[in-house]
Amino acid sequence: MKGKTTLILLGIFVVLFALIYFFDVKGGEKRSAREKQTKQLFQVSKDEIIQAEFITGERIVCDKSSGSWEITTPVRTAGDTATIEYNLGQIVEANIERTIADSVEDLTAYGLAMPRGVVRLMSKDSTIATLLIGDENPTGTLIFVKRADEAAVYTTAKTLWSNVSKSLFDLRDKQTMHIRTADVRRLELNSVKKGKVVLEKSGDNWQILQPVPIATNSNEVTSLLNRLANGRVKNFIAEEPTNLARYGFNRPRLTMNLFIGESLAKTSFVVGDTARNDGGGFYAREETRKPVFTLENWAVDNLTKGAFDLQNKKLTGFDGRSADRVVWRLDNREYAALKIDTTNWLIVAPDTVQVDETLFQRWLEALGDFSVDELEAYQPKPLASYGLDLPRLRVTIFKGDTQLGTILVGKQIKEDYYVKAGSAPYVYRIRKYTYERIAKKPDDLRRKMPEKAK
Repeated sequence: MKGKTTLILLGIFVVLFALIYFFDVKGGEKRSAREKQTKQLFQVSKDEIIQAEFITGERIVCDKSSGSWEITTPVRTAGDTATIEYNLGQIVEANIERTIADSVEDLTAYGLAMPRGVVRLMSKDSTIATLLIGDENPTGTLIFVKRADEAAVYTTAKTLWSNVSKSLFDLRDKQTMHIRTADVRRLELNSVKKGKVVLEKSGDNWQILQPVPIATNSNEVTSLLNRLANGRVKNFIAEEPTNLARYGFNRPRLTMNLFIGESLAKTSFVVGDTARNDGGGFYAREETRKPVFTLENWAVDNLTKGAFDLQNKKLTGFDGRSADRVVWRLDNREYAALKIDTTNWLIVAPDTVQVDETLFQRWLEALGDFSVDELEAYQPKPLASYGLDLPRLRVTIFKGDTQLGTILVGKQIKEDYYVKAGSAPYVYRIRKYTYERIAKKPDDLRRKMPEKAK
C-alpha cells in the first residue's frame, strides 16, 4: 500500500512539474518573445525581407527577389550581401524606447513633417512596412520615428540612423575581381614595372612558363589570386564609361589575364593611370563589369608581381635528414663530411674532425632551406663576370651517388654575393648574413672539448 501511495505522489509531482514547465517556463519564453516583438519598430523578420528602400538624401533600393541582393536604384549593380544583411538585421531589431504621443497633428516639431530618412521594407508576402525618421530628441540620445500607417510618434536609439543612412558605396559590391581562385588554370601578368609572366597550373601546383621555365612558390601565386579576388574598391568613378583611354586603359600599367576552368575561358583585370584628380590611387577595371573604379596604391603594388616574386627561391630544398655526404670548397680548400650512423657525422677531409651534432644539423638545415634574396639575371653573362667560374664557396650535398643540390657563391658586391644553383643557369644575389650561415669551416662545426679543471 505504501509503495502504491509513493507512485501516486510521484505521478502527481511529474504532472505538476510538466504544468509548471509548460505554463511558466515555456509560457514565459513565449510572453517574452511577444513583448519583444511588440517593442520592435518593424514587425518582420530579416529573412522575410526581399526589398529594402532607403531614402536619406539619395534613394537606394536593394532587391533580393532573384535570390541574391542587388541594387536596382540609383544604379543596377550587385549588392554587398554582408553589409546589407547586417544593416537589415540591426534595423528590424530596433526597439521603441518611448511613446511620445498616440497622435500628433503637427509633426514639424519632431522633424517628421519632412523626415530626413525613410525606410521601406517589403516582405515575401508583399507586405510593406514604412518608417519615417525625424530629428534627435532634446538630449541628443534618441531619435523620433513614426510608422507611416500609424499616428503615434516614438523614440528609438540613434544607432538606427547610422544603419539606415548608408551610401550607395556602402551597400554595393566592392569586390575587385569576381573569380573563384581555385578555378584559375592559367595566369598572364604584364606590367610596366615587372614585365611579362606566364604561369600554368597542373594539379595543385603552379609552374612559371615565361620569361623562363621555373618552379613557383605556389603559396605566393595563391596569395596573389586571393588579393585580386578579395580586394576592395577604393571609389567608383564612372558607371558606364565611354572613353576608356581617358583612364589609361589603352596603355595599362598592369594587365592580368586569367583563364578559367577546363575551357580556359578568359577574363581580365586592368590597371591604368594614377587617379590624381579622383582622390588618388589608380584607375582599374574588371573586364566583365562596366564601372571604372580606383584602387589604393598599396593594393596595386601587391598585384604587380614579376617572375622572381612568384618563383620558388630555394636553391636546393632538400631535407637535411636524407643527406649522407657533404663536399665543399671554401677559400681554395676542400672539405668533406660523412654520415657515420643514423644521426652522427664526421668530417673526413682534409683531416678527421669530430663535429658538434647540433651545429652540424643547423648547417644542414641552412643548406636545405637556402633561399636567394634578389634576382641578378635569368639570362646571365659568362659566369666569370660574377666570379662563379671559380667560386669562393661551392657546396654539394649527396645521398649515395645522387646529388641533392649544389650551391655556388661568387664575387662580393658591397653587402651582397652572387650565387647560383649548380643545375640552373640563373644568377641571383644573397645578403652577407645569408652567406655567413653556410660558409663554414671545420673549426666552425668542431665539437668543443671541455676545459680541464685546474
